[in-house]
Amino acid sequence: MLYRSLSVAIIVLLSWFTYASMQSNQQIKQQLSLLQSQFGQNVEPLVEKQLLMNEQMEQIRAYMTKQDQIAKEKKKVEASLSRQKQITALYATYSKVLKADALRGAKKYPEASALLKGTKKEIWKAGDLYKEHQKSLRGLMQTIDALVNAWNAKDGSKNAAKVYNTLDKVLQDKSK
Repeated sequence: MLYRSLSVAIIVLLSWFTYASMQSNQQIKQQLSLLQSQFGQNVEPLVEKQLLMNEQMEQIRAYMTKQDQIAKEKKKVEASLSRQKQITALYATYSKVLKADALRGAKKYPEASALLKGTKKEIWKAGDLYKEHQKSLRGLMQTIDALVNAWNAKDGSKNAAKVYNTLDKVLQDKSK
């Protein structure tokens, strides 16, 4: 009988342990389910925020790329404008030489010589800009000095053809 009592007690204990184990297992499952749902709720907004941030980053990258392209185009336009200004300045110098020669023809020697002398600095600068024509442009300095001296001495027999022809050659080359 003791054997039976012990067997029944063991069965009751095993049943109780099984029941308690099942209860614990169920509680753990509920807690795990609750944690998973909370985790899922917390992750979804984070994923949405991350996707939004990724989209914004792409927009920023696209904007930066466009700004780089605009900056490159701006530099090209500025370089072109600078070249045009240099050519325009050379045309203005060419015009002054022609006007000085016209004043010489009108026997206004002091004005003609002053105007021609004023072109020396501009022609020298043009020599700095256009290296391939530097020698011919710098070579005009002696010619201009000779013309200025002659015109100041009221000798109008010498004209500025060499000066404006040289400038014309440079302008023809640079205007292409």
